[in-house]
Amino acid sequence: MAMQYTVVLERKIKNLNNNYIEIMNMGAASSTIYCNLKLKHPTLDMPIIEYDLALLFQPMLMMGISIEVAFNVVFVDSMVTILLIVLFLGTSTKTFLKGC
Repeated sequence: MAMQYTVVLERKIKNLNNNYIEIMNMGAASSTIYCNLKLKHPTLDMPIIEYDLALLFQPMLMMGISIEVAFNVVFVDSMVTILLIVLFLGTSTKTFLKGC
């Protein structure tokens, strides 16, 4: 199926698959937000998602994405993988110790 799209759109399969994944992620996120807009909290008279708080996290999210893009340009792929493993091990260990 990807080969047919490659012939029609004259694109490489890799780029087509990346675009397809991005479209699927955007569709899933949009449908989730749309479905959750109408939901209310079970006991309180408020929405289930506090969008003001979600917007508060947006600048930090953008900064993290910018740092990640810079690291991907500067470091080789194996170094980025090692850094991500160290980061995930640290955060999961800290979370686990807080839970105990």
